[in-house]
Amino acid sequence: MPHDLVVPAPPAVFRRAALHLLADFAWSLVPADELAAEAARHLGHVTDVSLTQAITACQTVYSRLLFGA
Repeated sequence: MPHDLVVPAPPAVFRRAALHLLADFAWSLVPADELAAEAARHLGHVTDVSLTQAITACQTVYSRLLFGA
């Protein structure tokens, strides 16, 4: 990825979901911002994402990362 490419921050709901999961389950494989960004990419161009959907996306992404570790 070029260094001058600006990547937009994921919607706040993904950050809330990531922070929730990292705190509640002591996950430490990736930082919250990275998990949130990957979860947002996982869902693609979905609008009106609920906290439940964001949590599920974060869980999916984390599970894939954990499996690959």
